[in-house]
Amino acid sequence: MSSPPPLARLTLLASLACTSPFVVACLQERVGPAGGPGVRPDDGERPGDDPGPNDTCAETPNKSVLRRAYVYHGTDRPTHVPLTDGQIQAVGTFHSCSGTFITDEWVLTAGHCGVTTSDEFCIGVEPANPNVCFGIAEVHSHAQGDMTVVRVDGSASSRLPGTQPIPIFLDSLVDFVGQTAEAAGYGQQEDGGYGEREFTAEPIADVSGDELTIDGQGARGVCFGDSGGPVMVIAADGSARVAGALSWGDGNCLGLDRYTRVDTYGDWVLSFIGEVPDPIDPPPPECEGAATSFGRCDGDTLVWCAGGAVVERPCGSCGGDTCGLLDSTNGFACLDASCRDLPTGGQCAGSVLTSCASGGRTARDCASGGDICDLDVDGYPACLAPTECGSLDYLGRCDGDTAVWCNEQGQRQTLDCASRGESCGYIDDRYGWYCR
Repeated sequence: MSSPPPLARLTLLASLACTSPFVVACLQERVGPAGGPGVRPDDGERPGDDPGPNDTCAETPNKSVLRRAYVYHGTDRPTHVPLTDGQIQAVGTFHSCSGTFITDEWVLTAGHCGVTTSDEFCIGVEPANPNVCFGIAEVHSHAQGDMTVVRVDGSASSRLPGTQPIPIFLDSLVDFVGQTAEAAGYGQQEDGGYGEREFTAEPIADVSGDELTIDGQGARGVCFGDSGGPVMVIAADGSARVAGALSWGDGNCLGLDRYTRVDTYGDWVLSFIGEVPDPIDPPPPECEGAATSFGRCDGDTLVWCAGGAVVERPCGSCGGDTCGLLDSTNGFACLDASCRDLPTGGQCAGSVLTSCASGGRTARDCASGGDICDLDVDGYPACLAPTECGSLDYLGRCDGDTAVWCNEQGQRQTLDCASRGESCGYIDDRYGWYCR
């Protein structure tokens, strides 16, 4: 997908307190009062503008301009950079921004977050429960770069045993273009909520000036509240390193996100933190990377990791079974042969969900429970509540001449375009699929 037009981008202009699209304090201003029209980029009428009091569309879902965006498809653990459990805990929140312990007492974040000694920085074992908080003892912001280092009033490892800092990366990042980086933060998620630590692995699109840019490719990204959070790379020694702090990005939270590079301001950071902690040996991959407990299918052979060893099972030789996805929690398994013609995870036919989640072929009419059949957040068919978005995003799609999308409150919306004498089609990167 192409990047959104300039009107959908939020750049570093005016007051830094509300210029990054990823500072939670800015969210209400950008979206407008609850139930209100929000801030419009101009006065011109646009497809799907909020209905006025005499608008004949007032009784139907009216698609508004994309101004509030979400973190898409984040994970509670990193999927690319090898962090230990202790290093995962090093990513924390200032409640309106994110940050990272780069030593046992020093936190890296963004300058525009405006951290002061009256704030607090919180971390936790559970992704959604940053319950161990620190007072702020010192704040130092770079005069030109969007970077701040903060000393807290105690050591991370003593307050939350097992916490390990993520060392900074001081070598040049120029040759990292095309490689995969991992971003993290406590920012807004696809359901509209925030306050939960999540990770997203994305390719590095550009390294220039004092910025490193990653690309969510229209599928994932960081968002409100992730400002100051880390982007991490794998160093030559295999260790995870913090390469930058989130500065700004595309306003749709699915495109290009810019991080202020640590290597550019390395001497300045070192003048406060002293030495970079020794790298931590990365956790060994399951079965040395040959397989995982989630498993996979090699043709009709199930391959998975169990007890540190790779296990293979030829499903076809096991009662004529077939290899397929059991569900998004348990992973791949040998399924009954009756599942052989089903796509991975099953399929929806109208309101009927046909899957092999029980190991054998089953059909369930979602409508019998008042639900619909569509893809869940992992992209697999499931019975969903009528208002549940699943994997549906703001851009939406066309089901025939019906526009379907996920609104700003994280609820599914539909609109029969034919009833308006229109057809459903793609408008642009701001509106996605809608009546036209």
